[in-house]
Amino acid sequence: MAPGFLSPRGEELMRLMGTYYRVLYGGRGLIQADDCPTAGTVAAWTDLDQRTRATGAAILAGMYPRCANLPLRNQANFTVPDPIFHPQPTASCPMNGAANQAAVMARLGGSFASALQNYAPQLTMM
Repeated sequence: MAPGFLSPRGEELMRLMGTYYRVLYGGRGLIQADDCPTAGTVAAWTDLDQRTRATGAAILAGMYPRCANLPLRNQANFTVPDPIFHPQPTASCPMNGAANQAAVMARLGGSFASALQNYAPQLTMM
């Protein structure tokens, strides 16, 4: 398997996430949880790489286990990055990598050591 590809375990976990969404949203009447959706009403928006396409397909398979060939969608223009998966700075949403990193580090107390210490039990369990 190539680096960055969705692993079989990752695919299984995404199917389980889809099952979770089916139970959660179906129980609230927000999705059709007991039957296949009407054609053209459900799709997964994916990027072009294997990982996001396989993730979208696995989530749909978990949400609608009895339904085959639910569609994956992606942007039509492949020459520009999809802003959902590859956000770019704009005038209304400037991005400053150094400032963002400084803000994260400040929130962590200056280093990752405090986060490792604070979440040691959870990290050990993982």
